[in-house]
Amino acid sequence: MSSTHPARAFSFSALKELILKKEIHRVEELLPLLPTPLRSHYALMFNSRSLQGSSFENPRVLMFMDQGQFMASFNGDPSQKAFDGFETMEFDPYAQEFNFREIRFLPKPQNGAWVTFSEANPDKCTKCHGTPARPIWDTHPSWPGAYGERYHAPLSDPEEKGLAAFLKAQPNHPRYKSLLNIAFIARKETFNPSHENRYNAEQPVSPNEELSRFLTTLNLKRILKQIQKSARFTQFQYALLAALGSDCESIDHFLPPGIRAPFNEKFKAFASQTEARDQEQQLLKGFRTYPLKFSADADTRTELVELTPFRFLVENGLSLSTDQWTTALETATYDFRSVQDTEGELQTALLRAIAAHDPELARLSGQRKVSSPEKYCNYLRKRSIEDLNHLSENQNEALKLTLVHTVEPKVLAKDCAACHDGTVGPELPFGELRSLRKILNQGKYPRGTLVQEIVYRLSMKAGSDSMPRGSNLTEEERTNLTRYFSELAHSDEGNRD
Repeated sequence: MSSTHPARAFSFSALKELILKKEIHRVEELLPLLPTPLRSHYALMFNSRSLQGSSFENPRVLMFMDQGQFMASFNGDPSQKAFDGFETMEFDPYAQEFNFREIRFLPKPQNGAWVTFSEANPDKCTKCHGTPARPIWDTHPSWPGAYGERYHAPLSDPEEKGLAAFLKAQPNHPRYKSLLNIAFIARKETFNPSHENRYNAEQPVSPNEELSRFLTTLNLKRILKQIQKSARFTQFQYALLAALGSDCESIDHFLPPGIRAPFNEKFKAFASQTEARDQEQQLLKGFRTYPLKFSADADTRTELVELTPFRFLVENGLSLSTDQWTTALETATYDFRSVQDTEGELQTALLRAIAAHDPELARLSGQRKVSSPEKYCNYLRKRSIEDLNHLSENQNEALKLTLVHTVEPKVLAKDCAACHDGTVGPELPFGELRSLRKILNQGKYPRGTLVQEIVYRLSMKAGSDSMPRGSNLTEEERTNLTRYFSELAHSDEGNRD
């Protein structure tokens, strides 16, 4: 299923032209006309957290081509959310940004139009993908909700049964029959290479692994472009480069002596917070992995890549948030693991960008590969301290600790309102607490009343059904928000807001 030859580029504009020129009215009419590479490379989501519904027998299909620069998705059952929709993601190689769009085929023409095309990154997309938009594909070694969700491991029983049902229906399914290379998906070795495969170094690259590689590489380009646009990048560029990799000493040696002591004290707290946030994310991700008996070891086989020194400089030197840098579902987490060397890729790209206008750095970088990196590190240290010494005293004050403080429940409730406006989630008046209070003790939900459903969804044990969608709340925030809604439901104050 891996690409062996680069395919001709495909774009949203080409897709739009195809739909209008051929007067395509339904997703099933569009699929057989799409490029062969797009229909040959895909991951299957049996439990999608997106706007498009999914199930084991009717998964959401994530098609991709051009090394992940163009993706499209659809689902397979009329009862599923957004069945009439066709979503796309396109990476702009010039702006180094991701653009998400939605195409909707209308059941009945409206004003002569049978299809609508959203603008790039509409609100309903950015509510989950953020601003600037990022891909959400979780991180190695597990992709909860996707067939083959545990890297190089047998499919769980529900996955095996679900995939068998999908494969049986696929040849005659109105939509899935347009997918190519289906035999690759049917092979057990695709997701769990045999001992023979591993011994002969003939391990197939699973769709999840391939997509992870592509999205990681593109996402790192987005990150690099973001920091290069900062007004302070030039002053911090050598320190940032030194913060990546293990060639040189700890990052404080690349700062002026006068700020090293406070830097180290603040960095220690930053690193501790990073570790705590990622532990919370591992728990959340574990609860989303199916079935739960695998949650304890789903992500413990590979070491976390957190880029902590690099992120600290970005947050405190460039004043940029790194809360939405990873491809993990949960924001405010710093798990950069991938099937490739994420830190190495970023270091290579940053080195290339700086060396383009610094021939001496390029020369010393080449030498460090065949001899000691001492000269390379000394050069970075010298240039970094010189550049940072040129900062004014006020700019040096920028090296202050950035911490994620506990957010008040009322503010978090507004985040709930952003999704529950009827476009992403069911319409509920989270933004109008007087109205919300009146219905909290009503309704017939799987866990009982609305407040009982909310309390369950706020717990980690809700797994893939947990809310807020894609948020990594601290335990304190989770507890406070649960208490807040519970007290609101039992309050007699008619005008509490």
